[in-house]
Amino acid sequence: MVLGTVFAVIFAVAHLLGGGGGGGGAATQTAADLGKAKQTANGGPLGPRPVSGPSATATGTPPASALAVPDGPCSLDDITVTPVMGDVAAGSAISLVLQLSGVQPACNFKVSSHTLVAKVTHWGQTVWSSQQCTAAIPKQTVVVRSAQPTTVQVSWSGRRSDDTCSRSTSWAPPTSYRLIASVVGSEPGQTAFKLTMPPQAVVTTTVHPKPHKAKRQTPTATANAGR
Repeated sequence: MVLGTVFAVIFAVAHLLGGGGGGGGAATQTAADLGKAKQTANGGPLGPRPVSGPSATATGTPPASALAVPDGPCSLDDITVTPVMGDVAAGSAISLVLQLSGVQPACNFKVSSHTLVAKVTHWGQTVWSSQQCTAAIPKQTVVVRSAQPTTVQVSWSGRRSDDTCSRSTSWAPPTSYRLIASVVGSEPGQTAFKLTMPPQAVVTTTVHPKPHKAKRQTPTATANAGR
């Protein structure tokens, strides 16, 4: 009876332990099934998805901001002129490049010989001036902005100027010069540049070979040839 009782107790304990293990396995299986169901409902594994589509493509440089629209004329003393020049060849017409910048977001500026002045100097001596050659500055209306400079080109003949801006003056020789420009009533801007030697023209001569004349046979030679 004692042994039977012991076996009964052991059997009961084993049954309880086995039931607990089975319950834990069932609970674990149920949680796994629930996770799979959630994955199936979401169309894939849970968690953050990789970004794809157009939003994931790099757009490169950001779009440029729109330029300001002018709402009136510029004040002359608000415009700064910056000459921009490189080395150019002497002996021909030259474009003098000027960049205009303002303090307002945008304004209209009427370019003419009455509002803009430019001159070329050499060791402080004036070589050419737009005040003598007024037609060098074309009349036009440009937009001057504070965020981006506006380029204006002034035409220089490459010659020295006189009171009548004649075309009979001498060419400015190859050497160093200084371009000075400003809006009337404002501080001038300046830059140095050089006139270089103009390219030399290469003259080539085409040789045309002269045709050789056939030698005439003398009567004696002709007679001998017939024998």
